[in-house]
Amino acid sequence: MIHRLIQATTAAAILAASALPAAALQSRPEASTSAYTQPSIVDVFSFEGAYHCGGSCAPDGTGSSNSLMLASDGNFYGATVSGGTLMNGVLFKLTPDGTYTDIHNFGFTPDGATVVTSLMEAFDGNLYGVTDSGGANYRGTIFQYNLSTGVFTTVYNFVVGGGSYSQLIDDAKGHLYGSTSYDGLNGLGNIFSWNYKTNSYVDVYDFKNGVDGQHPWGGILVASDGRIYGTSRFGGPTDHTGTGFGDGVAWSVDVQGTDFKVIHNFGASATDGYSPVQGFVEGSDHSLYSTTLFGGKDCSANDNSNGCGTLYKITPNGGNPTYTQVYAFSLSAGQGTNPQHGAPTLGGDGRLYVVGPQGGPTGYGQLMAFTTAGVFTDVHDFAALGASDTSGTPTAAVLEDQLGNLWGGTITGAENQNGDIFKIEAGIAPAMTLTASTTTSDVDQMVKLTWGVTNAFSDSAKVCFASSSDGSFVGQKSIAGNMTVEPATSGTILYTLTCGGSQTATATVDVLPKIVTTTTIDSAPSSLVFGQTGAVDVSVATPSGVVSGILDLVSGGKTIATAEVTNGVAHLSFATAKLSAANYSVQASYEGNQKYAASVSGVAKIVVAKTTPTVKFTLTPAKLADGEPVTLIVSVTNGAGTLSGSVVFSIGNQTITSSVLSSGSAIVSIDTSKYAAGTYAVTAKYGGDVDDTTASASQTMTISKDSTITTLGIASSVVVGSQLVANIAVTKPNIPGTPTGTVQLLRNGQVVASATLSGGKAVIKSSTVVVSAGAYSFSAVYLGDTQDASSSSSSESVTVTTK
Repeated sequence: MIHRLIQATTAAAILAASALPAAALQSRPEASTSAYTQPSIVDVFSFEGAYHCGGSCAPDGTGSSNSLMLASDGNFYGATVSGGTLMNGVLFKLTPDGTYTDIHNFGFTPDGATVVTSLMEAFDGNLYGVTDSGGANYRGTIFQYNLSTGVFTTVYNFVVGGGSYSQLIDDAKGHLYGSTSYDGLNGLGNIFSWNYKTNSYVDVYDFKNGVDGQHPWGGILVASDGRIYGTSRFGGPTDHTGTGFGDGVAWSVDVQGTDFKVIHNFGASATDGYSPVQGFVEGSDHSLYSTTLFGGKDCSANDNSNGCGTLYKITPNGGNPTYTQVYAFSLSAGQGTNPQHGAPTLGGDGRLYVVGPQGGPTGYGQLMAFTTAGVFTDVHDFAALGASDTSGTPTAAVLEDQLGNLWGGTITGAENQNGDIFKIEAGIAPAMTLTASTTTSDVDQMVKLTWGVTNAFSDSAKVCFASSSDGSFVGQKSIAGNMTVEPATSGTILYTLTCGGSQTATATVDVLPKIVTTTTIDSAPSSLVFGQTGAVDVSVATPSGVVSGILDLVSGGKTIATAEVTNGVAHLSFATAKLSAANYSVQASYEGNQKYAASVSGVAKIVVAKTTPTVKFTLTPAKLADGEPVTLIVSVTNGAGTLSGSVVFSIGNQTITSSVLSSGSAIVSIDTSKYAAGTYAVTAKYGGDVDDTTASASQTMTISKDSTITTLGIASSVVVGSQLVANIAVTKPNIPGTPTGTVQLLRNGQVVASATLSGGKAVIKSSTVVVSAGAYSFSAVYLGDTQDASSSSSSESVTVTTK
């Protein structure tokens, strides 16, 4: 089976020495030759596995053959290819201080077995990974681990061949991309996507062993040009291993699985690398860097006739990519060789960190660093005599934390001879930073978070999302920025930024709990009249310190007054004019501040009674002639606001009209023609409203009688004994109506006759009023009626003759 052949060609020499006894180390003369001081290494955790337990305890797995990832909860996660209670490997969690926990033991079916590649955290906050084998179809699985609930779920079972050794990548749109070595339509491997929002699988590209090669082993990458880059471990025109499978192909394809392009056929020369099993990392120059397992310089001294492997780069060049060998690893120079899982790590210092599981001064591996120009540095030699660690054979890439430490794992040696998880205190510039403006805060105090990522150049690496334990820092983020957040609770708040699915920067802020307060209403009026100002005294007490801040007087959810708390005391004034006449239940509410907690007092009852308004009433004119209209003007005030309601007007006991107040006033005009002359009491009565009682005011209206004009028509000469005819008329000038009543005829000032007006006129005929000759003065007098004033005519001279 090709599957077995691949496994044999990658790990035969590595797994041949699963333990590193001291004698074996001492037998290597090169182990004692160290020309410089390497950074300190810490054995964070040593795997027990079945070797140490002897089957009598629950083993924790055997060796870490894939890279660690740092999740958004601030913990490292990884997997082992073997060990565990069922000997199919485990998932584990490791806190930064070294506390190790098995979180899942693989059982082959139904959950899969043998996790060869790293876990990753997707945008939904769950961890995802792949198994090489097992599952419902025995072909491997895609699985999910929920960080919040700790629930492990198999989300997909590969069907044809499986064999996925590729770390998944996230496009931040719900799709995870990966590759397999044996799945797809042809069983030669494929590129796939898994939609974690819809739980759907798509076969993006199927390898055919044509120009595209076969069996992709290393991970894939979406570069900054938006294309997927990867390698096929086998295929191509040359075959240095003599297996008939070919030396491998580097290629690119778009995310839809079309426009496939061959970039390089490995093994093109005697010194060219071949058998690519690592993925790519994009550098600041936008070249893609990776390694080959074989090729390059001679490695026969390491029982490997296929070469020590190479470091190379692919430069996209705007769609015309080129291949360049950057470095060939040299066993004779004491360098690490034959890098395997993961991809080169781009450190915050801009260098590429490559793990060689073999080679180095001891033969048990080396961590190397390279500039993009190919300048080599020996960072750490594993299992070196006199070193603080005795572990060896690191098979996967290292992970840099935000302190510049490099974390990784080995599969041999260490305390229990099953490998360990190590931390190299390299002290390099951090690739990711997340800092808070303060480490200690109060609730409600704003915290500014600032972050930056210096090693994210591919689209895959730039997928960053924020998380915080209080939910104040969430969502997709750019690789550099800042944001001001408000802690939602007290306690230690963890803020994290996760990029590329595997590297995370954290910041913690200790949010101090607020000091408890007690708010008490010390004095408050029991009753007020609408329009008055109320005063309430409040104290805010605390077990520690003196309280300051803002205090509100609240009733029915409405704030009616606000005041500053000074030395624990507040004096609040409130205008009842802004309320209504009613019964109120009030409480004093202390808002709290960054140091002191909010608190609310008990209830105080306050009655706001209606006020009696002032009614101002005038008549224009107050004295008038009969029939003349009069204007009634009224205004109602209470000193607090504008009143509403209506006013009823009456004359005597009779209501004559009403009017609705407008802006507290009303004006009406009435006809007085139906009223007799005289004096009347006119009253304006306000009916009240929600805040005001009824009130009234009165004025005196005087109606005078109409003036009249009396005229007398009489002959100027009459004969004694003849009949005298007097025509009397009474009129009202410019006033409608006709006078009624009695008129009198006067002779020389003495009444000699009278008559009743009819239609304002009267005729008096008499033969007795002229009994003797002479000269006489006659006049007419109108005696008036209820509405009309009396009047007299002018005097008329009458001569009485005998003949």
